[in-house]
Amino acid sequence: MQRHLEQIARWQARVDCKPQIAPPTTHTKFPSSKPTNFLHLTAERNWIKGHFTINPFLTLPPALLAPLAPDESTEADRRNLRLAARMGHIDAEITLVGPQRDEQRAAAAAGLMKRRTRMDVSCDHGMANLAIRTPTPTHPYTLHITLKNASSTIRIPTTFTGLITITAERSWVKLGASLSAHSAPISQVGATNRWFVGDDIAALCEGDWLGDVIEIDGSHSRVKVKYVDKVPGGETGAAVGATKAKGFWSRFAGKS
Repeated sequence: MQRHLEQIARWQARVDCKPQIAPPTTHTKFPSSKPTNFLHLTAERNWIKGHFTINPFLTLPPALLAPLAPDESTEADRRNLRLAARMGHIDAEITLVGPQRDEQRAAAAAGLMKRRTRMDVSCDHGMANLAIRTPTPTHPYTLHITLKNASSTIRIPTTFTGLITITAERSWVKLGASLSAHSAPISQVGATNRWFVGDDIAALCEGDWLGDVIEIDGSHSRVKVKYVDKVPGGETGAAVGATKAKGFWSRFAGKS
C-alpha cells in the first residue's frame, strides 16, 4: 500500500510540473536587427520572435523609450533588454556587442562602461527559447528569467564564465552535458541550485562577483540550459565520467 501511494505521489509531481502551454493567436516577427539598447517588448497571446542585437553602450533619449518598469526606479536601473510574454511564446536570438570607438566617450559619461549588461525575460503560460551570443572578450552581463507554467531552453555562449542560479518550484531542470562538464556545483538549498561555470572558481573569493550571472526562477515549468555552440574539441570521456561522478548533481545533466 505504501509503495502504491509513493508511485501516485511521483506521478502527481510529474503532472504538476508539466507546463500547460497556450498557443499564441498572432505572431510578431522581428528580422535581424541593427544594434539597439533598452529594448522593451511585451506580448499577450502573441509570439515574440527575432534576432535582437543589443549594444549596452548605446545612449538613447529616455523620452523615446518605454516607461520604467516597477522594478526600475531610475534610468540607471533600466534593463538593456526586457522581453515579456503572457499566454504567448518567445523565440529570440540575442547578440551582445561591444562599444564602437565613437561611442566610448558618451558611454563613459553616462556610466554605461561600469555597469553590467542587464536582461530580463519573463514568460507566463507559454514557451521561452533563447540563444545568447557575445563578443570575445565580453562585457559582464546578467540574465534574469522568470517562468510560470512555461517551457524554456536557454542556450548560452561557451565564453560564459560565472554563476548560474536556478530556483525551481515543482519544475523540471536540466543542464546540457557539455555545460555540466564545465560547471562546479556550489549549493542546493530547498528548490535553489547554484553552479559556477568556468575554470577559476576561486575568483568567487575575491569579493563581490562582477562577472556573468544567470538567474532563473521557475514555477511549474520545464527548464534546460545548454551551450549555444559545440564546445571546441568536444567532450572527452574523462569529462563525461566526471559529470556522472557528481552524484546528486548528475541528475541535472543531459544531452547538450
